[in-house]
Amino acid sequence: MGLEKVVGKMLDQSDVDYVLRKLAAGTAIRAIHRNSKISRRAIKDIRDGVHPLLRGAVVAPGSGPAGECPTCGHRVPLPCVACAAKRNLERAE
Repeated sequence: MGLEKVVGKMLDQSDVDYVLRKLAAGTAIRAIHRNSKISRRAIKDIRDGVHPLLRGAVVAPGSGPAGECPTCGHRVPLPCVACAAKRNLERAE
């Protein structure tokens, strides 16, 4: 991970793992971007669990780093437990 990143380059699993480690350590999104040249949008998508490389991955609600829930807007450990429960209830109906 270094300054050799090219803007627009497709991320691979090692990039995603790097971002997840840095987010878990409490590193700011801008600092991760500055050190890795991974776009802030991609970092936010990884944080929120919506990046294509994370699709299908099982992430327990509330087990991730704190952030703003894209659904309800509250600052909570992601993914948001309340929104996950609401989605499960809607599926059950």
